[in-house]
Amino acid sequence: MSPVAIVTASDSGIGQESAKELAENGFDLGITYRTDEAGAQETLQAVRAAGRRGEVRRLDRRRGRGPDDHRTFESAARTPRTRT
Repeated sequence: MSPVAIVTASDSGIGQESAKELAENGFDLGITYRTDEAGAQETLQAVRAAGRRGEVRRLDRRRGRGPDDHRTFESAARTPRTRT
């Protein structure tokens, strides 16, 4: 099983570069964004180009816990999948 990292705000900037670096170093990624879904999809493509798996989820933590909390990736983490 590959190590997994969840990188918040990985739709641009430092978050996006961190996600790419982790993928290049063997991590599968949980990719989050608040408003820039296209940027998150760009990150996903880079993760896949590195031969790793990725999942994209919208995550807005400005108002504290809610439907977009840590459970966002729980089902994805438990579900075995073939590499995409």
